[in-house]
Amino acid sequence: MSRSPLSFAPVALAVMALASATAARAQSVESTTANTDVKAPAASASGTRSTNLPPVMVRAQQDRTSTEGTERYNSTQATVGKAAAELKEIPQSISVVTQQRMEDQNMRNVEEVLEQTVGYVSERFDSESASYSSRGFAINNYMIDGVPAPGTASAWDSVLFDRVELLRGPSALFSGVSSSGGAVNLVRKRPQDTFQARGAVQLGSWSTKRAEVDVTGPLNQAGTILGRLSAAKQEGGTYQSGAQRDRYAIAGSLDFKLAPTTSLLVGAHAQKVDGWLTGGLPSYTTGALLDVPRSTWLGADWNRSEQDEKYVYAELTHRFNDDWRARLHWSGYRNDQATNYLYLPNGQVTPTNGRTSLMLWFNQTRIEQNVLDANLTGSFNALGRKHDVVVGADWRRNTNASTSGRYANYYVQDVYAPDHSAVPYPDRPATARAQSETSQYGLYGQTRLRLADPLTVVLGARVSWYDTRSRNLLPTTGAWTTSQVDHKLSPYAGLTYAFTPQVSGYVSYSDAFTPQTQLAFGGGVIDPIVGKQLEVGVKGEFFDRALTTSAAVYRIREVNRAQADPVNTGFSIAQGEVESKGVELEASGRITKQWNVYAGYAYNENRYVRDTSSGGLPLNALTPHHSVKLWSQYRFNDGLLDGLSVGAGVNAYSSASGGNATTNTHRPGFGVVNAAISYRIDPRWTVALNLNNLTDKVYWQRVYTTGRSNFFGEPRNASVTLRASY
Repeated sequence: MSRSPLSFAPVALAVMALASATAARAQSVESTTANTDVKAPAASASGTRSTNLPPVMVRAQQDRTSTEGTERYNSTQATVGKAAAELKEIPQSISVVTQQRMEDQNMRNVEEVLEQTVGYVSERFDSESASYSSRGFAINNYMIDGVPAPGTASAWDSVLFDRVELLRGPSALFSGVSSSGGAVNLVRKRPQDTFQARGAVQLGSWSTKRAEVDVTGPLNQAGTILGRLSAAKQEGGTYQSGAQRDRYAIAGSLDFKLAPTTSLLVGAHAQKVDGWLTGGLPSYTTGALLDVPRSTWLGADWNRSEQDEKYVYAELTHRFNDDWRARLHWSGYRNDQATNYLYLPNGQVTPTNGRTSLMLWFNQTRIEQNVLDANLTGSFNALGRKHDVVVGADWRRNTNASTSGRYANYYVQDVYAPDHSAVPYPDRPATARAQSETSQYGLYGQTRLRLADPLTVVLGARVSWYDTRSRNLLPTTGAWTTSQVDHKLSPYAGLTYAFTPQVSGYVSYSDAFTPQTQLAFGGGVIDPIVGKQLEVGVKGEFFDRALTTSAAVYRIREVNRAQADPVNTGFSIAQGEVESKGVELEASGRITKQWNVYAGYAYNENRYVRDTSSGGLPLNALTPHHSVKLWSQYRFNDGLLDGLSVGAGVNAYSSASGGNATTNTHRPGFGVVNAAISYRIDPRWTVALNLNNLTDKVYWQRVYTTGRSNFFGEPRNASVTLRASY
C-alpha cells in the first residue's frame, strides 16, 4: 500500500529548511539605502562661511502593505491581525493575492481570487452562491481591513480592493465564532495623496461587457482631505443557454487629516447583482454523471436571484507616537435579497428517462449587521529588544428576517430537452416567515515577544460572548429558540525561529469555535464545536524579498460535534469528532525583474473520527486529496518584443466524490490550462487577451450529490481588456 504524503512531511520540511538556508547564505543580493551627504556650503560673497552642517542620511521607505503600482505577485506583510506584521513572523499559513496578479489573471471578484489560491475548493450549491472550503472546512470568516464582514463578501467585486489576504486554519483570535477552515481578509483601496486614475473596458465570451474606473487624489490644496472613487459594471451571459448575469459595484471614501496624528476615514460601497439561478444537475440512478451538453440546466426562464448590498463605515485613527496607534471602527451593512427559484431537490434520472420533478422556492430576506471594533497596537522595549502588542474589543450584531415559500413537485422537466419558457410563473402564498438576532462581543490580545535575535514567541487569547435567538412567524408564531456561549476562551500560541535573515521556521497552535443549537438533556444547548490546529512550517524570502515561499504541515481536530443522545431520545450530546490533516506548499513573487510566478500545492485527508452514522467516512469528500495551482507571467522590456507580456498556468485537481455511503457520485481528476497575452502600447495604455480552459476540456467543476448541485466547468472562453492609467 502506498504511503500518504503526510508520512514524508517532516522530512520534506527539514530538507526545505536546509535547502532554503543554503540558498539564502549563497545569495549575495543585499538591500541598499540611499545616503546623501550634505556638504558645507561655499563661502558667501562677503567672504564668510556658514556653519558646517553634519552629514544627513536619507532613507527611502516604502509601504510594503499596499500592492498598488508595485507590479508584484507577493507581499512580505499582512494586516489580517489588526496591524501590519511580517509574513515570516506570522506562525500560520497565509497567502496574499496582489492587485497585479488579480489584473494579470483577470480576477474580477473575490470568488475568482479564491479559485486561484492554493487549498481553496468551491462548494457552491447553486449558480449564484459563493461557498468555499479550506482544509476540509467551510470558509465563513470574512473580514475587511481586519474587521468582521458579512459572508456575502466572497461575491464582492475586486475593483474595491488593493489585495486579498487568506489565512488558512482556525482564526477565532480576532473574529470569534468561525469554522476551522480559515479567514479571508479583504484590504480595501484607500485614498492616496497624489492624483491617480485608472480605467478599463472589457469584452468577452457570452456577450460579456465590463467597465471599471478608479480615481484618487487630494481634494484640497493643503492635502488634508483625500478622496477615492472606484466602480465597475458588468453584464453578460454564461455558458448555459439563455442565462444572464448583471452586476455593478461602486465605492467612495474620504480621508480627513484632522491633525498631524489623527485621521478620519469614512466611506461606503454598494453592490447589486441580478443573476440567473440554477441548482445544477442530477446524476443517473447509478451515481454516474450525466451525458448531456454543458449548456444544459434545469429550471424556468424566470429563475432569478437579486442582491442589493450597502456597506458604510467610519474609522478614526490616532497615532500617539511612532510606536503606538489607536483605532476605532464602525461599519453598518444591509442586504436585501429576492429569489425565485425552480430547482432540483433530489431527482436522479435514468439513461433512457430524463424526466425529474422540480421544486419551487421563493424568498425575500433582509440581512443587517453592525460592527464596532476598538484596538490599540504598538511596540515596547524590554530586555534590549522591541516587542509588539495588540489589544482590543469588538461587538457585532446581526439580524435576519425572511419570508419564503416552498412547493414540491411544481413542474416536471426532461434533462435531455428542458423547456425553460414553458414553466408557469408562480402565484403562490408564502409558507414560512422567520426572524433571527445574533449578538457577539469579545476581548482579544496578542503579543509578539522577540526573546533572542532568531527566536520570537507569539501569544494571544480571546474571550467571547455569543447570544442568538430565532423564531418562526409562519405558518404560526413560535417561541424563541435561544443559544448562548459565555466567556469562551480561544488561546493562540506560536514560535518562529530565523535560521537566516531569509528563512524562518515556525510551530503554532490555534483554535476556532462554532455554537450549536441542539438541546441537551437537562436543559440548555450542547457545548460549541471546537477546532484545534497544530501547524509546523517554513517560510522564506529570496531575491531581495521579491519571492516568498512557504511549506506547512497541519492537523486539525474538531470536537464536540452534535450526536444523538443514545439514552435520552430527542436530545443531543457533544461527542462527535473529525480530523483534517495535510501539506501545503506555496511560492509567489518575482524570480527576475521581468518574471512573476505563483505556484501552490495542497494535500488533504479528512474523516469522521467519531460519529454514530459516518465514522471513518470522509468529512468533506468534495475536497480533493491533491490540488495544484500554477501561473507564470513574463514581461519583455527590450528589443522587438518590448512591451509584450505572456502568461500561462494550470489548475489541477485529483478526483472527488459526493453522495452517500450507498450511492456515490464520482468526479474524475482534471486539469485546466489558462493563458494570457498583453501588450503595453505606451506607458498609459495596455491591451490584454485572457483565455480560460485553453484546450476546451470537458470536466465537472464540482460534484455534490446524486440528486443535485453537480456543475460542469466552463468551456473555453476569452476576454479582451483595454486598460488606461494616468
